[in-house]
Amino acid sequence: MSQIFKDLEGIIAERQREDDPGSYTCRLLNEKTLVERKLNEEAYEVIEAAFKGERNEILSESCDLLFHFLVFLRKYGISLDEIENELLKRRKEK
Repeated sequence: MSQIFKDLEGIIAERQREDDPGSYTCRLLNEKTLVERKLNEEAYEVIEAAFKGERNEILSESCDLLFHFLVFLRKYGISLDEIENELLKRRKEK
């Protein structure tokens, strides 16, 4: 797994522990449905960029989507290691 994803996962966990109300990450984790709504918004923006055929915008929006997805996973207590293990398990089942 890429180190950047593990690093981001650690930063998100650290922000959660700090519980700084001024932190955007903390807001995503603590406000009832904010991270879910942001994840939906970012997914939509990736698809819209794809429809426009704008590669740089797809790249930018994909980064936003991945960040919000990592925060979403943290909110629900799911680690990247769990995701990786599940994917490996599914690959072996086929």
